[in-house]
Amino acid sequence: MGYSKTINMFLPTGSSDGPIELEMLNWNGMVIKIPRKEVSTYSDIELDKPGIYFLFCKDEGEGESVYVGEAENLLLRLKQHIQSNNASKEKFFWNNAVCVSGKDLNKALIRYLENYYCQKVKLSSKYKLLTKKSSPKMTLKRAEQAAMDEFTDNVDMLMGTIGYNILEQVKDNERATQTYFYCKSKTGADAKGFISENGFTVCAGSKISKQCSSKTFMNKYSKTLDKLITDEIIVDFVLEKDYTFGSPTAAADVVLQSYVSGTEYWIDANGKKLKEYNL
Repeated sequence: MGYSKTINMFLPTGSSDGPIELEMLNWNGMVIKIPRKEVSTYSDIELDKPGIYFLFCKDEGEGESVYVGEAENLLLRLKQHIQSNNASKEKFFWNNAVCVSGKDLNKALIRYLENYYCQKVKLSSKYKLLTKKSSPKMTLKRAEQAAMDEFTDNVDMLMGTIGYNILEQVKDNERATQTYFYCKSKTGADAKGFISENGFTVCAGSKISKQCSSKTFMNKYSKTLDKLITDEIIVDFVLEKDYTFGSPTAAADVVLQSYVSGTEYWIDANGKKLKEYNL
């Protein structure tokens, strides 16, 4: 059973479009969201600290990606990223940064968190990880591990509060009670998925049709399929990890390489169509 939480949110500039500082009652950590345009003028001491950070980006194909890093001074590191991008030394362009600090975090724990979140993002169905090399996996004492489990749970909750749910994966016990739907075709498609918070998630291991059977698909979803192949989320027409589409129709269209109604083509184990669930 979960417990109620009290979250304190502070807007330094008085605007929801500016920096947002989040804290939790009886927790010594802090999560700060800061837009790129605010970095040069932000002077709060809360970012002049060590910690980890996330840089959120959108590419031209509307895909989303994130860079995870660690720093001795978070504000200085953000400025260095901007300078590197301006000098064409860094190819990605980020729009918002989310920084995480904590009073009890030492260098070893910060490196643990960087590695931990890199691994989590790799499993994300929404974001592509931009970090090329993260800190090695750290072995913690049992007390430290327990503390980090609580710390990361709080970070996940606070990041979700400001709209970054990339760190939320379906847990094993939730999968056991999940209603699954299936989509198959004579052209090789054999996929499994479920209704999720952000749309419709197709499960890792699902097979994608090897043939396109619709000109409308070519106009609407072929770029999505091409990007999934380029990013190696689909390899040899097999989904390498869970991937969340915006709707059941978008998911079915990519799986079938066709243009169909997702609520018609996703069917549960008993033959009941998704549209009959009235969701």
